[in-house]
Amino acid sequence: MTNINKADWPIRKILYIIFGAALFVAITAGWVTDSQIETALSTTERVTAYLASAGLIFAATKTHRGSDDKSTEADVLSAAVNAAGQPQDTNSEMLLTQLQRQVADLTHLVEHPAPEPEDEVDQDAPGIYPTGA
Repeated sequence: MTNINKADWPIRKILYIIFGAALFVAITAGWVTDSQIETALSTTERVTAYLASAGLIFAATKTHRGSDDKSTEADVLSAAVNAAGQPQDTNSEMLLTQLQRQVADLTHLVEHPAPEPEDEVDQDAPGIYPTGA
């Protein structure tokens, strides 16, 4: 892919003006018919509607209980340190590090829960089917 230089904006501006003027002349001269314009606009409206619905569905997948909360992880950890009643010194830094590790461990447990232990079957216990013995 070509790396666009920041000094290329005058070229883009000239191209926008040229294509805009050419489209204006084509519409004014009748080279572009009304049905072509309506087809292009209806297609654009349809594409916009699809993009809007896809955007709303994507937004729904990204929202959760804490979406509106402005607190950051640092705010929560700072509040936890303050709630512990620790003075703000090197001990609080150690406590903050410990809390960060605990949060990371809990996050890992939430993302990767341990499998449920399976019930052990007593092989000597009689089953529901008669063995004929």
